[in-house]
Amino acid sequence: MAGAISSGTAAFYTSYPSGYAPATSSTAGGTGGSAVTDIVDIRVPLPAGAFTARAGDSYSVRELFGSPDAALMRVALRGDGGGRLVLRGEDVTGRTDFDPLDYNELQFVAGADGSAQEIVAVARSGTKDAAGVWRNIADSEPVQITACVTGIRSIEAAAALRTAALPGEADADVIGLVQDATIFAAYGTQKAPALSTVGNVTLKAGDALALHDLFSAGAETALYRVALRDDAAAPGARLMLEGEDVTHRIDFTPEEFSSLQFLAGPDGSAAEILVVARAGTKDEAGVWRNIVDSPAVQITATVTGARSANAAPALRSPVDPGDGDAGFLRIAQEAAIFAPLAGRKAPVVSGPGEVTVKAGDSLSLRDLFPVSGTVEAALYRVALRDEPGGPSGGRLLLDGADVTGRTTSRRWNSCRCNMSRGRRAVRRRSWWSHGPDARTAPAG
Repeated sequence: MAGAISSGTAAFYTSYPSGYAPATSSTAGGTGGSAVTDIVDIRVPLPAGAFTARAGDSYSVRELFGSPDAALMRVALRGDGGGRLVLRGEDVTGRTDFDPLDYNELQFVAGADGSAQEIVAVARSGTKDAAGVWRNIADSEPVQITACVTGIRSIEAAAALRTAALPGEADADVIGLVQDATIFAAYGTQKAPALSTVGNVTLKAGDALALHDLFSAGAETALYRVALRDDAAAPGARLMLEGEDVTHRIDFTPEEFSSLQFLAGPDGSAAEILVVARAGTKDEAGVWRNIVDSPAVQITATVTGARSANAAPALRSPVDPGDGDAGFLRIAQEAAIFAPLAGRKAPVVSGPGEVTVKAGDSLSLRDLFPVSGTVEAALYRVALRDEPGGPSGGRLLLDGADVTGRTTSRRWNSCRCNMSRGRRAVRRRSWWSHGPDARTAPAG
């Protein structure tokens, strides 16, 4: 199992003794010696190196760190804002040792808004003699997580949350869905639906996206569970089904899910969309049986005024032909349509990612986006979009001629991207595909 979380700050509670036991070893002189025994690996798992919480939230420490096969758990807390460890209503923040029964009921209570608390846990094996002294001690490596009290709850820690979300709160549907998915996890020979997503997307205000293009699962899915967490500072995002607002509805059949749309909020807002795919059977009374849920999958839809390429196949809002996005989005959407099927293969294109250049620089697209693989490209499709809100002027040139508005070319070797002229450096992004068999390119 994984050890201490490397992305967090250094663990602070590491001075426990490791297990030593006498062992006979042969030496040249024939004398006995002592060697360190192997430490049993009883490190505890974590969902993440940090999570966010609301002030006063209560979390099960056992759910945060797991349940290792240990004789004793050692837990310590540090940080600002008044975070506490509580056991059956009693403040035990200054206590460090907990037997398995106490550990099962131990809770962490988050401190004040804007604060952060660090929780560290060590699993200990050993035996206690008649006098109550621990012998043959072996400790796991310490594992630490940070609780950041931001007012927004992480879905990664939702299974450990013991504070009830009030009906009508933005968190209520999301937290309930994640907790249910944890309960109805696959076990034994059961298989959960495989749910995947295109990742976070950026949009324009009011954009409508089809959820079935943002999230996909296997054919065995019998039900989709969807929850939306809106931006409290800029609300307005909604879930729509055939023109009806279903933002606070959770369960959708596969047929309904195929028509379900997410409607973006105002400029500057960000909404989180959470989906769980559920397998199971419904009996004659309409009760679900043999339920298995996929892990909850979440993406963030940020309204920046610029649509990301991975959102293009899901976009259901009409695009103005004169919009700067028009060519960019058309190529992205077509590449998703003409994806390879079965034995058909698409050319493989790669890119260097974002680049920074000086104004007026000219770059060869062939060198920026090399093609590899066994399928030879018959056609290249290229679109250029100026940075939203920044100075315009980026161009595509072919043999000296401006071809910025053109999207198809066979003469890849001669095509160059020319940056806007001026004193300041300008960053440009382009999205490309090639051939009618091209796949959707990376977001950006």
